[in-house]
Amino acid sequence: MTAVITWTATDDCGNTSTASQTVTIEDNTAPVFANAPASTTADCGSIPPVTVVTAMDLCSSAPVVMEETSTTGCPYTITRTFTATDDCGNSAVHVQEILVVDTTAPELSSYPADDMVECNAIPVAPVLTASDDCDPSVAVIPEEQVIGECSEYTIERTWTATDNCGNS
Repeated sequence: MTAVITWTATDDCGNTSTASQTVTIEDNTAPVFANAPASTTADCGSIPPVTVVTAMDLCSSAPVVMEETSTTGCPYTITRTFTATDDCGNSAVHVQEILVVDTTAPELSSYPADDMVECNAIPVAPVLTASDDCDPSVAVIPEEQVIGECSEYTIERTWTATDNCGNS
């Protein structure tokens, strides 16, 4: 960018003299983030929200800040990349990494209480579901074991819910 500055001097008799100066302005300095969030570790239920990040620049009044998020693995990392670009194309990048840990086991939906029934009234095992703060689709595996024989025996039913991080 170029700016021309003109000075004019006038004396009491109305005589004038002018001089001009051409100033070339170069912006080679990247913006500076004002409130970039730090990297952290969080549980699935307490992931910090995306921060509205701002930046300051010597020559641009409002550098544009873009945010991009990606996730990987289990435990997984949320990578938030913030890029601030000024009017002259100078940019700065800040990366916030959030290591998301899953230490909480899934919770099974309501399950039947222990019961004593006659041989001809054995209830069908219900289909149970589970919820988890990190895994939206937890598999529930039913297992049935008969203990004892003939006139008196026990059917032991076990449901196991395991999330994608191995908590069960």
